[in-house]
Amino acid sequence: MNPQAILDGTMLLGAFRITLPATEAMTFLTGVLMASGLWFLSLTGCVAAFRHAITPRILRTINVLCGTVLMLYGLHLGYTFIQLF
Repeated sequence: MNPQAILDGTMLLGAFRITLPATEAMTFLTGVLMASGLWFLSLTGCVAAFRHAITPRILRTINVLCGTVLMLYGLHLGYTFIQLF
């Protein structure tokens, strides 16, 4: 129920959806819902299966990797924006 994730997802899905013909809208929506459900069920299953092995050090490593990916993506978006001018 993260408001930022909801807004980001809405904008991203809207941007993808607008590129599709109206006849493919339901297929797109069905695929997104199925993929989202599968992703979160898989993620939950993996965490449950390996919860005994997830240490604070591993969590920190995951957080650093995710943060690095987000920063690189942001830098790429900034670079792309600057190229427009």
